Formats: sequence, structure tokens, C-alpha cells
Amino acid sequence: MNSLLPERTAPLLDRIKTCMVGLKMPRAIEVVDACAAQLDRGEITAMEPIEQLLVEELTFRENRRIKTALMMGRLTTFKTLAGFDFSFQPSLDKARILALADLSFVGRAEVVHLLGPPGTGKSHLATAIGIEAVKAGKSVYFIALADLLGALAKAEREGTLREKRPCH
Repeated sequence: MNSLLPERTAPLLDRIKTCMVGLKMPRAIEVVDACAAQLDRGEITAMEPIEQLLVEELTFRENRRIKTALMMGRLTTFKTLAGFDFSFQPSLDKARILALADLSFVGRAEVVHLLGPPGTGKSHLATAIGIEAVKAGKSVYFIALADLLGALAKAEREGTLREKRPCH
């Protein structure tokens, strides 16, 4: 018998949890007891706990994917476009900046440059757009221009510029 499959003599809830362990469903394991209790009390129908477990697990996995992608992309602070104070930078075209969140420039292989003096919100906007890209399943990598130039200059000094990939 497959060691991942639960013993048929075990209680049903234990067999369900064993299957969830095998399927690597940590969030569903955490909420299955509460779902079973609601079902026992007649508060939900038989199919609702299945949906609830799957939604919980899917949400958990998506949040974990986003968190991992943000860390890998060096997006260590969580900034949003909704949290950007456009009144602080009235020279910005708000509609144009917000349009970047649809990420259509990525599909067109266009480059977006955010230029300006320190303290004008460039990093906030870049981070917010990066977060939108991660949510959409895109890979991102955040690096300040000064850091990128430094890495490229170092690679040139070391004779490895041809092999240098700016994002590593």
C-alpha cells in the first residue's frame, strides 16, 4: 500500500488530514477542524467546507508565492500606487503612472525610466509597479541605478562585463 495514503481504519477526519499532508496543503490542515465543526452544527452544507478549504489553501499559496517573488526581486518594502501621494508631486501625470499598473508595457517589451532627484517618490512608484507585476505572475528585480552602475563598473574592472547580467 502507498505510504502516503491514509489507513482506511483511521477516522475520516484523520484520513482527510493525511491526504492534505500528502498534497502539501498546510492552510487547509489548519482550518479543516473548524470546517468540520461548522458542518456538524449544520451551519454549512457538505460542499461548502470543500470550497472553503480549497479557497484557504489557494489564498495561502498565492500569498506565499507573492512573498517569495518579492524577496527574490529585492522588493523589501510594500508600497502601492494607492498609497502614493500624488499631491506631493503635482508634476507627475497621475493617469500615466496609474496606467503603468496594467503592465501592458511589459508585453510590448518597453522600458520605463523613473528619473528625478532624491526624495521624489521614484522608488515608491517602482516598487508599487513591481508588486503589481509580481501579483500578475511576472518576475521582477529591483535595483537602484547607482547600484547597477557600480556592479557593471566592477564587472568591467574584473573583465567579466560580457558575462554580467545586471540582475545578479
